[in-house]
Amino acid sequence: MHLVQQAVMGYFLNRPLEWIIISGEQLVNKIKRKTSSVMRDI
Repeated sequence: MHLVQQAVMGYFLNRPLEWIIISGEQLVNKIKRKTSSVMRDI
């Protein structure tokens, strides 16, 4: 079990910062689209 946890931690720690930034921007864009569509409905 400990070996699996280590592998998972290594996977997240070694993940490129660029990938994290890109996924974060995509999440922000999704939230923006949702809020803008809600604002139009009001």
